[in-house]
Amino acid sequence: MNPTDDHTNDDFDLGLQHDLMRLVSRRRMLRYVAGAGAGAVAATTLAGRASAACVLIPEETAGPYPGDGSNGPNVLTQSGIVRSDIRSSFGSMTGTAEGVPLQITLRLTDVTNCGVLQGAAVYLWHCDRDGKYSLYSSGITNQNYLRGVQVTDANGEVTFTTIFPACYSGRWPHAHFEVYPNLASATSAAN
Repeated sequence: MNPTDDHTNDDFDLGLQHDLMRLVSRRRMLRYVAGAGAGAVAATTLAGRASAACVLIPEETAGPYPGDGSNGPNVLTQSGIVRSDIRSSFGSMTGTAEGVPLQITLRLTDVTNCGVLQGAAVYLWHCDRDGKYSLYSSGITNQNYLRGVQVTDANGEVTFTTIFPACYSGRWPHAHFEVYPNLASATSAAN
């Protein structure tokens, strides 16, 4: 056997942990894991105590290309935006975002009493597998896929069927969301 044919040391299909360790230094990875573990313990502790104080997630930098009227198009006023499967465009647009299927579930909690936040509207959007945003990126300005609104159920949850978003320069794969008090107010970023 030729040593160049020996693929036992190939650096592919070794799992997520291997890939992450190659992407991020060990020390930095340990900080992420420790933070995630502490967050999980805190969430479990808070969920187990009815009297525990809820913590409001700090406001984050507004996501790019929201399509909420704040910097261009507003899909929130279009018929068809309320949906759970956001892989295809809606209304007069007909494209479908290709990629690895993904299901995203968000659970909202009322910070005033740590109870379920039922009836709130969640607008979720993200880029496609190439790192492009519908309505904004070259070649897909005539699409509105990977955008949708849902109303939280009795458990305070919404679930979106989508695709895994790409990473792009300076950003890990991620999704953006805005929370509105109710569906009637989910028409503009101003609300």
